[in-house]
Amino acid sequence: MFCIPNSIDNKYGVGTNYLIKKGAKLVTSYKDILNYYNIKEENIGNTANNFSNISEEFISIYKILGNEPIHINNICKKLNIKVSEASAKLIMMELQGIIKEIPHKGYIKC
Repeated sequence: MFCIPNSIDNKYGVGTNYLIKKGAKLVTSYKDILNYYNIKEENIGNTANNFSNISEEFISIYKILGNEPIHINNICKKLNIKVSEASAKLIMMELQGIIKEIPHKGYIKC
């Protein structure tokens, strides 16, 4: 789990600061996440034109995505996977530049 730290004076920052204290990864930049997953920054935004560019663990999700946004709940239902698993994979795919999130709607291929 990743958390962005908050001011100790902000009563709304207690939750994230607590999670960091208990072992969540402190994030102050997107580079922290890239480094954690050993993703080189120059690989972000590269589009995947075929399945050979996509890791085996992401192909099932990639195959059901298209140009119309698909909500994460629908992805989970189609693939019979947990939201936590789908979320982790979708984040990684987005960081690799092969999909993108349309806020409040879902995910599409890049």
